[in-house]
Amino acid sequence: MHTSPLHHRAVPAQPSGFTLVEVLVAILITSVIMLTVSTTLFTTMSARKQVDTLTESTEAGSRILALIERDLRGLWTHNIKKNAVLKGVNRDIAGPPADRIDFLTNTDSIATVQSTTDHPVRASVCEVGYWLRSNPSDPLLMELYRREDPMVDDDLTRGGTFQLVHNRIREFNITYYKTLGHNAEEFNDWDSSTDDALPRVIKVEFTIERKLSSSNEVQSREVSDFENNNKKYVRYIVLEKDQVDLLKPQAALIPVLPTRPKALDEKGGNGQGNSPSGPGGALGPAGPGRAVSFGGDGQQQRGQRGQRGNQGGERGGNRGNNGRTGGRSGSQGLPNGFPGLGQGSNSGGFDINSLIRQFGGTGGVGGRGR
Repeated sequence: MHTSPLHHRAVPAQPSGFTLVEVLVAILITSVIMLTVSTTLFTTMSARKQVDTLTESTEAGSRILALIERDLRGLWTHNIKKNAVLKGVNRDIAGPPADRIDFLTNTDSIATVQSTTDHPVRASVCEVGYWLRSNPSDPLLMELYRREDPMVDDDLTRGGTFQLVHNRIREFNITYYKTLGHNAEEFNDWDSSTDDALPRVIKVEFTIERKLSSSNEVQSREVSDFENNNKKYVRYIVLEKDQVDLLKPQAALIPVLPTRPKALDEKGGNGQGNSPSGPGGALGPAGPGRAVSFGGDGQQQRGQRGQRGNQGGERGGNRGNNGRTGGRSGSQGLPNGFPGLGQGSNSGGFDINSLIRQFGGTGGVGGRGR
């Protein structure tokens, strides 16, 4: 059966894709979202930058004080020519105080030096100083530098390398005190090589100007209400009394060999019987020593032990002679009355008696002289 072509009708096509209105609405929504995210991100970053700017001076000031105190706590005073340990100079740069301080410290150096084995090592004692100079970018401010020289020499204030500590210092002042208390006298300068002493208290004070960003400058009134642009830091560093007195004359004595006594050096020990030792010579009595047998006892043992007893008698007699003459020779005594060293004679190697003879005679080992 054939149908007539008049009965066929075209089916209309279904619409596909987005209309122009839908595209515009999607773009608008996306733009609003992106704008919101960007605004939030910018506001957060701006607030963070402002907080960092406000707190930078507070954190920097505490770090500087801790660094200076650490160096001063390690003041090195041993075996220094003319006691050149610390030197503080009162200075200023175009008006504001800019004091300078140089000293020796046992804080490990930051820089390294070459050892005898060609290996870099850190010096255990070095020269450290804190200097200031004008800030090239702002003449109203100063830069604080830490000088370090691991090669200690006769000049405490020269050499080494410099490291920038902070570049926005308004003023830097150091005061020295000999004693504690509110009425202690203040000193603006200090030189341990002339005073032969260290200060009891070192007062460190400085002012840091906070760096202003563009947002701070626009909102300067709000920032000033929150925190002043200039922040001052003060710390009192109190040194121990023993450390302060180390540079005083006769405070830190170096042990030396004493001279031979002129009197009583011939009065040695008068050992009697089985007593451990005599009263000793001019340098004090001898130690407890060890009891020795008589020569006669050795003869009595001869019948029991034969030749061994005879040898014991000879040894006992010899020790008796040493007890009688110990005060004159000092060969059997003990140095300076040290206890617990017995007869004071060592076998082989180092001979303690040779050293003792330099001090003079002391008490002899116990025994009965004949």
